[in-house]
Amino acid sequence: MVKPSQVAFIDPAVQDVDLLASSLQFGIEPMVLDASRPAVTQMAEFVSARRDIAVIHVIAHGQSGRIDFAAGSVTHE
Repeated sequence: MVKPSQVAFIDPAVQDVDLLASSLQFGIEPMVLDASRPAVTQMAEFVSARRDIAVIHVIAHGQSGRIDFAAGSVTHE
């Protein structure tokens, strides 16, 4: 079995998280984030433990310059 080279970080505040996670394209590994921990920390921990990740997808709410995670927002100023 080939290891996935893509991961999709999914914020738990997104509607239908389980359906979304199970409906991803073949080869994209779903990783539902924990709402009680900073999202960026979780993503960094996951990626640092892996060497096969080529593409990272982030599925969350937001707007221009901001990603809203259940555990807090990440902004670009």
